[in-house]
Amino acid sequence: MGYHMDYTLSNAKGSRSDPDLTPWLSYFCTMLQRSAVQVTDTILTSFQAAHPEALVDPLGELPTNF
Repeated sequence: MGYHMDYTLSNAKGSRSDPDLTPWLSYFCTMLQRSAVQVTDTILTSFQAAHPEALVDPLGELPTNF
């Protein structure tokens, strides 16, 4: 079929011969970070809805002249 496994080699379709993956890695890491933030927000929102009492700061209710 003409497949090659070495990323640095070119083929008849003109696949990349430049081994610099920096742009792709930057994109991948940015998308991974965005996904992690979305998952964290979704989990926190769901947890707060199910257990609002669990996230109350017990020290937040202390008097200021303590």
